[in-house]
Amino acid sequence: MSLGDFTGTHADLDALSGIASRLRNGAQDLDSMTAPPPAPVAGESTEAIAGAMAMLTISAAEIVEILNGMGDAVAHGRDVYDDTDAGTIKDLSRLGEITGEN
Repeated sequence: MSLGDFTGTHADLDALSGIASRLRNGAQDLDSMTAPPPAPVAGESTEAIAGAMAMLTISAAEIVEILNGMGDAVAHGRDVYDDTDAGTIKDLSRLGEITGEN
């Protein structure tokens, strides 16, 4: 058996980068819309509606933070996988040199 037989793991690094990018872009898009709209003219309900809209705006801002954090986590995981994979390839190559199997 040669070291070339150990090729059973794979992560699509481009796909992981794309996922991280979509999460971050989604956060950016949502963040651009987090200013509350003007309060409607709804008589006695105006204040309650404005308060509900403000709460929704706060929730949207929290979602932006979560999406950014998720994008960062996916990007970090992608980088860790890439670094680990490169280190393993290097280690296996050295092992192959030592054992005479390449």
